Amino acid sequence: PISAQDEGRPVVCLIVDVDTPPSPSADQIRSAEINLSNFYGHLSERNLTATLALTKDVTTSRIRLLLAQYTMLTRLEFAVSGNRSSDELSALALPEQEDLIKKSINAAEAARVCGMSQVKAIGFVPPNFDQNEDTYKAMDKLGFGFNTGFQKGLIYEEGHKDDAWPYKVEGYN
Repeated sequence: PISAQDEGRPVVCLIVDVDTPPSPSADQIRSAEINLSNFYGHLSERNLTATLALTKDVTTSRIRLLLAQYTMLTRLEFAVSGNRSSDELSALALPEQEDLIKKSINAAEAARVCGMSQVKAIGFVPPNFDQNEDTYKAMDKLGFGFNTGFQKGLIYEEGHKDDAWPYKVEGYN
């Protein structure tokens, strides 16, 4: 929600796809950690909120410890994005999609530290924007608040080509 003092200021929706190679080297992990740290610093300085799109591979790596720390110190929210960025949801049946997404949710929500309130993954970013009707059904069943699998003018549902803001897909929550 936009407060009265923010009214008239530009709104930027920043969703960061946190990803690492399937078998990252120590240098690649360190680079990702440095990038996350720098990103966190910029958010904190500007009092901004961001959504991090997390794959299960990332949240089960040691990067999970940084994510847990940052969720305590700044306004971050988590969206999940399958098990790895190469997942092809549209090739899976509904039960397989649900299972894959549930595993990603569990990993993301485990990225917290003792004593911290529950972390809730509220959104979904389909890997490589790959989704189908079964994905929408899974989103409804799993209770997601949003799905960012669309891009204005590029990837959209019928009648939403020029929509830059989130929209409800007809027939789904």
